[in-house]
This record gives sequence, C-alpha cells and structure tokens, in this order.
Amino acid sequence: MTIILLPLMSTKIHDSGYADTRIAYVRLKGPICPIFFIVVYIPHKFRQESSFTHETVEKLETLVKSVSKKDCIVLCGNFNYQLRRNVQTSV
Repeated sequence: MTIILLPLMSTKIHDSGYADTRIAYVRLKGPICPIFFIVVYIPHKFRQESSFTHETVEKLETLVKSVSKKDCIVLCGNFNYQLRRNVQTSV
C-alpha cells in the first residue's frame, strides 16, 4: 500500500509509515493542528482469511490510540465489508 502526496504536501510530512501490510499512515503539518491520515484496507467479512481482518482492526485501534490528542485524525480506506445474499442485518 502506498500513499501518494502532491509535491507541496510532501514538504509538510512529519512522520509516515506502516502499522500493518494493510495500514499506512502519514502525519502532516496542518494549518491549525497536525493532520494524521490513516489509509486502511479491510477485506470483506466472509473471506477465507478472516483472522487477518480482526488483526487489522486491532492494529488500527492501537495506531489510533497512539496518535496525539492534538492531532486531527482522517481515516480513509477500502472498507469492503460485504454481506452474503439473503442475510438479515441489525442496521
């Protein structure tokens, strides 16, 4: 997973990295406060490797908790949570 930034924004980077193979982040100097962007991919619920989904969510929670309370968090991603046909939901 790669985060692509415009050249102007790349000069504002404080920190960047990966919390998992499915989670990337970048912390930018913002106009008012630092902006912490997180990009995550979570596969659909009924995938064969569903344990990876739980591990990814746990690592995402850990990352979010580690972010400074002064930062603005922006969470983006592919939350491909699909349901099988004829499954009732509690929404």
